[in-house]
Order: sequence, then structure tokens, then C-alpha cells
Amino acid sequence: MIFSNRATWECRCGIFLLIFLRYHVTKDGHCNLQYDFCATGKQLVSAGIIPGARVYSKHDPFSLPGKLNDILMSNCVNFDMSRAYPRFLLSLSRPKTAAHRLLSEFLAMDLQPIADYYGVTRAAAKTLIHALCMDGRIETWRTKHGVDDCVQDTLFIREFALAMAQHNEQPFPRLRDAYVHLACIETDANRVVAVRV
Repeated sequence: MIFSNRATWECRCGIFLLIFLRYHVTKDGHCNLQYDFCATGKQLVSAGIIPGARVYSKHDPFSLPGKLNDILMSNCVNFDMSRAYPRFLLSLSRPKTAAHRLLSEFLAMDLQPIADYYGVTRAAAKTLIHALCMDGRIETWRTKHGVDDCVQDTLFIREFALAMAQHNEQPFPRLRDAYVHLACIETDANRVVAVRV
């Protein structure tokens, strides 16, 4: 939609917001929120592979497009952290390392150039960064999103993948001094394994 001015835009947003509230807010002024696993999370939990997964809300204000959410939350403090996982990794990375430099660079950039370069959506570009942060492989992402083989990976993405792989080899590098051992307990068929780091 294209609006002639901001007042028209805010008016339309207000109308959309009223429609949203009409269908999702009860007569006593409450918005009943429901949370559930995504389809993959449900399958993994049901199969007993993992005990729990990230939950997603249904009908909450955060499910609205960003501009509408901003208007709805204009009288509130929004604690939703932009790019939370890369920010968390940055806090764990040592200064003057490739991981620290590239995470800082990523947090200052827009995803759209990455999306445009690979010919994918912003959401797909975001999954590339998240996958690399969690030991994913560029090739797997490229295959999943149908990126043509003739498209070379950017220098930033190649460096980011390498830096994340090196960063993830050393779990919790800044906490090492605080903890001599980190007990990672895994239960698998009544077997408990403690991993020393």
C-alpha cells in the first residue's frame, strides 16, 4: 500500500489496529494469548527427541507488521531485542577477534543487501546468519533456498562462517575464568554425561 501522507498512514494503521483489537481483545479488556511450538518443534517434542522448543504466540501484537506494532506499543516500553542471538554471541566473544569484529559489523548492517545479493527474502537472509551462528553450513542454506551455484558467497559471509565456526569451538570463552568446569548434562536413555570444558 502507498499512502499520500503520514496522517493517512496512521489513520489506516489505526483502522487495522481496531480490527485486530476487535477480534482479539475480550470485552473485559484482556487479550488472550496462546503459545505453541512451530511445526518442527511439535514433531521433535512429540517424538521425544527434545524436551521442549521455542514457542510462538498467536494473536499477540508482535505478530503484526512492524509499523503497526510500533503504533500499538507507542505508549509502552518494548523490550524485544533486535537481532538478539547475534548480540548475545557478541557479548561472549573476545574483543579484537574475528568473531567480535564480524558480529559487530553484522549488527550495524541491514539484511537487505545480503538478501538482494543471493536473490532471497530478508527472512531467508536472516536464517543464513542464524544458521552460521549455530554451526550451520552455507551450502545447506544455499540448497534449501535455491541459490544458484554461479552466485559466489560474499567475502563477509565467508569470513562470518569461518569466524562463527572458530568461535563456537570454544563455548563461553569470556566465562572461562569464572567457571573452572561447566557441567553439560545430557540424559540419553538413562545415561548421564558430564562434559569438562
